[in-house]
Amino acid sequence: MAITGAVDLGDGLLAVTVDHDPTSVATDAPKGSVIIEISTGNWFRKDDDGATTNVTLFTTLPIADTLPLIQGDVDATKKFRIEADTNIPTATTVVMTSPGADFEPDDKAASRTPTAHAASHQNGGADEINVGALSGLLADNQNPTDHAANHTDGVDDIQSATASQKGLATAAQITKLDALITQTRESVTTTDGTLTTIATIALTDDTAYYLKCDVVGRRTDAADRITARREVSAFREAAGAATIQGQEGTPFTRRSDGSYRVEINASGNNILIQVKGKTAHTINWEVVHELVSVA
Repeated sequence: MAITGAVDLGDGLLAVTVDHDPTSVATDAPKGSVIIEISTGNWFRKDDDGATTNVTLFTTLPIADTLPLIQGDVDATKKFRIEADTNIPTATTVVMTSPGADFEPDDKAASRTPTAHAASHQNGGADEINVGALSGLLADNQNPTDHAANHTDGVDDIQSATASQKGLATAAQITKLDALITQTRESVTTTDGTLTTIATIALTDDTAYYLKCDVVGRRTDAADRITARREVSAFREAAGAATIQGQEGTPFTRRSDGSYRVEINASGNNILIQVKGKTAHTINWEVVHELVSVA
């Protein structure tokens, strides 16, 4: 029967482990020391000096100063305590392992390699990183969230275009552009000599117009073609019908067959751009017409 290990707790006190029951076998330890019976795990307090059996069983585990186990002389103010509840079953073994000699709990400058845990910071992880409040640029390109409303009568309107700065056209500017010119492209196919409408332009009442159109026709089943430009001045006044003022302008016509024609005519409230091919001639026609108007 003997002391199997001892730790100096300071102030002349020891913490010793024994392989016997200290209540029946004398243990030589200073008064106030801690005796731990290995076989049962029971802790006792030594109540006098010398080799005696005068001990008291702890109902709660003592608080032990284990400073010599975990720290050198760097900072003598930091200590480490162990406290245990009275309800721990005697069959339960609690193992305390002292740190290695190179362990320095107060050394904040020492580098530590963390265990792999990238998944915890990724999307859906327990500690997902939010880059919303970070400054600087991210390495990967980021797709902005929908925010069009911020730039249209919102908190971050894009500047309007002026004569001296770039920007978005305003409604008033678009209206002026619409009044200056409207250009449209349309098409039709003819297979006979019927006058066929390729474009219908509705005129607004109390408005004057200048209409110009460029027409190209090509026969698909033989080598025939036509190119032509036509222009007219037209108007509507006092709820009246569309009217062409004066003669239709015919500044340019080139055609391989004299039967091919391009005309501009008025019908109701509309101006019609019309083309005429020839019987048994399949012709594809394209027109681009421009309309300038003022009310």
